[in-house]
Amino acid sequence: MMKFVHKKFDVQVTRQFNPALTSWPKPEEVMDDCHPGGNQDYADMRGISWPGAWEIQDLESEYIQRIEQVPLPSGANPFDVEDLFDELFDQIELAEIMGIDIGVASTVAVLSASGFIPCSSCNGGAFGGRHHELYPLVAFYAYPEAIPLLVQCAEASGVGLDNGKGWAPDDLPIVVYADDVRNMRAFANELSKRFGPQ
Repeated sequence: MMKFVHKKFDVQVTRQFNPALTSWPKPEEVMDDCHPGGNQDYADMRGISWPGAWEIQDLESEYIQRIEQVPLPSGANPFDVEDLFDELFDQIELAEIMGIDIGVASTVAVLSASGFIPCSSCNGGAFGGRHHELYPLVAFYAYPEAIPLLVQCAEASGVGLDNGKGWAPDDLPIVVYADDVRNMRAFANELSKRFGPQ
């Protein structure tokens, strides 16, 4: 029997972005019926409390541990548990992590609790299945004063930051991304240390 192996994504991780290109949206631009960052499935997740964010972190951790512990049949693709373990995924209550992909839910929740505005996220297929993005990422809006701390969090967790290449020039979120979905959770932990209640 094999065990689940975390996928290494083919993306170069850098932290070269221009803070001057970041923007902070107007309140009416980030309501549920808007599409910030061009995300047609956007949901307004502002205002998540720190206890709420930590609960999502704990649930996501539990879900990932369950995935990692399931033995795979011989010859199975160790990167694709979504098809092999439908029953396991049926038991996972994605509503409890706001319907966000496993692996990036913590990042979305902690960014929101930190006062930022997440506008798009995807785990890139870190646990199998077809996904919109090629690697794990979360796009979010940040106030300029926080950028030095965000860079520290990115450096400590091994994730990348960029200005959202390919996004509309008048709507530029910051994008945090990783070549290993576990680094996204490490980024969420670093955010908690620097932005969370002491």
